[in-house]
Amino acid sequence: MDARNQGEICLLPQLANKHKLKLYRCCLEEFRQLGYWDKYVQQVQDEVNRLQALAEQ
Repeated sequence: MDARNQGEICLLPQLANKHKLKLYRCCLEEFRQLGYWDKYVQQVQDEVNRLQALAEQ
């Protein structure tokens, strides 16, 4: 494996977190539109906050 591939692999967790954030935000918006707000929605919101904090580091 060359250095370029190693660099791309190092970025995978960041890309995964970015995609999770997009997915979770879409889910939250849909939940809000449907009128859901419970502990599961709060768990998703907590995970979004955690991923945002990781992205800012």
